[in-house]
Amino acid sequence: MAMIIRDALNQEFDEVASLNVEAYREYSQVLTLEDWKKMQTNLSNVVEIAKPGRLIIAEQDSVLVGSVIYHLLEHQVVVCFNQNGHPCGC
Repeated sequence: MAMIIRDALNQEFDEVASLNVEAYREYSQVLTLEDWKKMQTNLSNVVEIAKPGRLIIAEQDSVLVGSVIYHLLEHQVVVCFNQNGHPCGC
């Protein structure tokens, strides 16, 4: 099935937040618990992160497989995840 790239809907922000945290979970092994909790909070704050830009998602077979936040004013990609939930350079 083809991958669909589109703007995220508001009701999908929680799912994107979960994907963000899972993509970075491996770093919980090397961070202090306090730092990991801060990182989780920041990664989950999709509403605030997306405000100055666009939250774009990739879905395949109706499953979220990636996301990117594009800041329109800065023309810069902030976060991108692949289908395995790992950060990637986009």
